[in-house]
Amino acid sequence: MNHSPINHWQLVPRIALIFLLLLWSAYLSLVNGIMEPIDGWTLVLVTKVLIEVIASVFAIFYLFVALHYRTPAQTSETTELIREKSGTLMIPKRIGIIYLCCNDLDKDAVESILSCKYDHLVKLIVHDDSSDNESISEINRFVEEMRQRYDIEIILMRRSIKNGGKPGALNNIFATYHKEFDYFFICDSDSYIIDREFLNKSLCHFSDPNVALVQLRNIGITKKEDSVWYKLLSLSIDYYDTFTSFLSKFGWTPFLGHNALIKSEVIEKVGWFSPDQFADDIDYSVKLYLNGYRIVYARDVVCAEKHPETYRALRKRTHKWSLGCTQILRKWSWSIVWSDKVTFNEKVTFFLTVGYYPLQTLLFLYLFIFYLILPFNDRIHTNWVVLGIYAIFILFFTFFPSFTFFLRNRKVRDWFKVAPLWGLIYGSQDFVVAKALFSYVLRPAQKRIWEPTNSSLSRNKEMNLLGILEIIFGLCIVLVPALINPILIMLPTTILFSVKFICIPVLHQFFQKRA
Repeated sequence: MNHSPINHWQLVPRIALIFLLLLWSAYLSLVNGIMEPIDGWTLVLVTKVLIEVIASVFAIFYLFVALHYRTPAQTSETTELIREKSGTLMIPKRIGIIYLCCNDLDKDAVESILSCKYDHLVKLIVHDDSSDNESISEINRFVEEMRQRYDIEIILMRRSIKNGGKPGALNNIFATYHKEFDYFFICDSDSYIIDREFLNKSLCHFSDPNVALVQLRNIGITKKEDSVWYKLLSLSIDYYDTFTSFLSKFGWTPFLGHNALIKSEVIEKVGWFSPDQFADDIDYSVKLYLNGYRIVYARDVVCAEKHPETYRALRKRTHKWSLGCTQILRKWSWSIVWSDKVTFNEKVTFFLTVGYYPLQTLLFLYLFIFYLILPFNDRIHTNWVVLGIYAIFILFFTFFPSFTFFLRNRKVRDWFKVAPLWGLIYGSQDFVVAKALFSYVLRPAQKRIWEPTNSSLSRNKEMNLLGILEIIFGLCIVLVPALINPILIMLPTTILFSVKFICIPVLHQFFQKRA
């Protein structure tokens, strides 16, 4: 009898769960001793423990991600092997390259697409949802200029009713052209083509009939005139490969919403994108998985994109992603849990990735409990050594994956500049995430306006009340322990957490794309 080889990584989630159960049992025994006799503080402490339990699962996940990471090869052996065995796929295909814009045209990005030499029957579909006359006129002139300069046919599309945001725009294209093309390559307004062989390399993966979509690896793109801080933040796009490469090998391979090639016939079978979904990429990933299709992460094929250009734009994107992930969990959680087409590892990693923003809200609640409530209970904060070790572990699991990324890429010196900057910029999004999550939970049926992150006509204005609350919270993290339990001020996490809230007004002025 033939036995398939054992993949020991498949056992990791189960071993981790057993280990955590043992660890939590010991921890709960310790907590029970602290809380004798049971009184009004029990509920507070139980909430704190539950958050620690959930955070521990994510911490182990991040540890595995960091330990697994290796730098991507310029050309993977897998892609080369598929190319050799899939000569029929090199027959010219009809491919529609979709470029989506909405008051955020990036001319250099479009030219990076047009300047490639294609072996296939390629047309560029520019779908413009711009709302102001100046942007519309600019795109009209630019498209006409590109038609004169390049041989590729350029189709300019608009729609009179701009409902559904990006999913609505994609559906408008699919409704018109799904029978004309074999594949669609989806680009956002800031998508740059780096690998000139991106189509041939991507098509190789479709030798497997179950493959519905090929996701390319994204890196950040910057210009000489960009500020040093913006360049450092753009490295976070490169860094996400740390997670995507792990997920593609051991769990839920993600569709990132852009820089991806999808089969037209799959769109016909699975259906179109869901309008008003703020995480339309994850939503469509779920549809593909539940219909038995696969997503491939073509790690050796590189495209580029821009980081949000201002701190306000970053917060807008964070709000959009937080809201989108909450929509996904509400819509698809039970379908994922009970599906026989989704493996155990895929289910686990799905919830670990989509659950990131709910986790961030729980950790925000944890800060509130730890620094503003528990200092008033003398029985809780007794073992300062344990608290210090716990604080160090928090910092370790927070920064270890990024350290591994820079270590593997032989840029450890850059990590010492990047780590505090990333911690400050991305760590200061707690109020934005919580606001998005609770606004959806309390009003799920509310109509919400989809808007591009870097739109030149942003209607997003920072709420003064939210900014004031963030500053007050940051001050309270320091003041309450200082007055009640001064030893908490000595924890390394205290200063980190307080500064990230207090400095938010400065970040609005400090974080700019241009130097």
